[in-house]
Amino acid sequence: MDGNFGAQTEAALREYQRTYRLPQTGLLDEATQRSLLPERFQASPAPTSLSNQEVVLQAQRQLKALGFNPGDVDGNVGAQTEAAVREYQRAYRLPQTGMLDEATLRSLLPERFQASPTPTSPSNQEVILQAQRQLKALGFNPGDIDGNLGAQTEAALREYQRAYRLPQTGQLDEATQRSLLPERFQASPAPSSLSNREVILQAQRQLKALGFNPGDIDGNLGAQTEAALREYQRQYRLPQTGMLNEATLRSLMPERFQASREPSPAPSRLSNREVIRRAQIQLRALGFEPGAVDGTPGRQTQAALREYQRAYRLPPTGTLDEATLRSLLPEMQQSSVR
Repeated sequence: MDGNFGAQTEAALREYQRTYRLPQTGLLDEATQRSLLPERFQASPAPTSLSNQEVVLQAQRQLKALGFNPGDVDGNVGAQTEAAVREYQRAYRLPQTGMLDEATLRSLLPERFQASPTPTSPSNQEVILQAQRQLKALGFNPGDIDGNLGAQTEAALREYQRAYRLPQTGQLDEATQRSLLPERFQASPAPSSLSNREVILQAQRQLKALGFNPGDIDGNLGAQTEAALREYQRQYRLPQTGMLNEATLRSLMPERFQASREPSPAPSRLSNREVIRRAQIQLRALGFEPGAVDGTPGRQTQAALREYQRAYRLPPTGTLDEATLRSLLPEMQQSSVR
């Protein structure tokens, strides 16, 4: 703990971002800070008048439902309730005050802070169907896949929101949809022409060969194929869209993007010593030994790059080509790195 932003800290940030479905930049960007250090974005603790017995009752019921024992559910903030609040705050990385301050209430009873709890119009049956399918594919049981936002689906949404550090509303609010169904917020979700049955057939065959079950090999992008694509994308550090977008196709079927057997590596300015040095730092942080961190693409660095490319299903060129840079140093592709 030295206050320096080194390679190990970047690697730890990337792992945190991957776990909590944040852009994997390795940087302390605003989205990461809001998740990791939420108290920095609160104007003041603004404790909520603990004399308000109804608020305390709601908090006690919710604590008990989540497995934190508040003692008697009586609307009084006694020692047992304070202990349960502290335990909740510790578990959810909140300041451990033992008080029902604003940060704790926003996490524990988020519905109190929403003007409209269902901004996504759950009457939209198709959106709910998509969410139910995705919840089921991710291991959160929504009950019947029927397009209705019933009690079981709400419970599955709360569990998903808890797992991914979202406000636990049990509703398909915008934050939840952006995490659960990110393809709905993309301008062009299917750049790969999903009407091309042959592309989907090839992808389904490849997914099955790699141990990801796409269901029937029929050239249709159904729920099972989408779930298999999300799992593939999760394992290979790709945006988890469930779609056959370009990044996924380049990883899953790289031969489609190669002009010949020996693809042109399209190196990204390998003479740029700083890019190579940063790549060497990141390779070492991820367990691929590049040798000396000197900004020179020597034999050991090339071997480390090949090992990384093999691990992440990239063409094993041993060079810092564009596909490798996008995977290894994604922040290099962003307009604002810091």
